[in-house]
Amino acid sequence: MKNLEFCTYHSREAYGGGEGYLEAMHDLHGSNFIEVSDDPEVWAHCIT
Repeated sequence: MKNLEFCTYHSREAYGGGEGYLEAMHDLHGSNFIEVSDDPEVWAHCIT
């Protein structure tokens, strides 16, 4: 996450802050999460 660039603070927080999307996808799908389609349920959890 430290090497990724984001256009806004909110996008950084949504993807990686606290229980961000990337962390949640990793927890759910393991290290192959980048090969899995976006998960709307994970997004819903991260942005609420």
